[in-house]
Amino acid sequence: MRLLFSIVMLSMITLTSSIHAQSNESDPALLIGRSNVKWLQNNKQFAWFNSGYDNYNTNASAIEQLQKITPDISFIVFAGTWSDATQTLLPQFYKALDAAKINRGRVMLYFLDRDKKSPQGFEGQFSINNVPTFIVMKNGEEVGRIVESVSSSIEGDLVDILGR
Repeated sequence: MRLLFSIVMLSMITLTSSIHAQSNESDPALLIGRSNVKWLQNNKQFAWFNSGYDNYNTNASAIEQLQKITPDISFIVFAGTWSDATQTLLPQFYKALDAAKINRGRVMLYFLDRDKKSPQGFEGQFSINNVPTFIVMKNGEEVGRIVESVSSSIEGDLVDILGR
């Protein structure tokens, strides 16, 4: 199972290394496909990202714990620019990563349409039914996920997952 998952992950990285999210012509505020957070940071139609990032105050003790994570931890994120939950949690997620000095290169970010689909179709391999979904990976295996809402805070929930 672990070998199969590693093959799937390698295929995802190889096949999508040159793919970037595109704005939908009929809905320019709808990004679809693999991307990085710079799309949101650098485009005015996604002002919610910078505002949410700037206004979020992280939990210092949770950030201290996140700073201890090992290099074998990575994240796969499925988000929808149209989703209120994404507009709240995605900026908080990146603020927590930055506060903990976790390299953004550890994150594979996929934007889904309103039907929760992407051109690549990778969301099907991860049974994505809600956005945002933050999948925490360790050595290529899923160790937990945050789906659509948090219990305490995004960084607190990440600490809980990693402490299992």
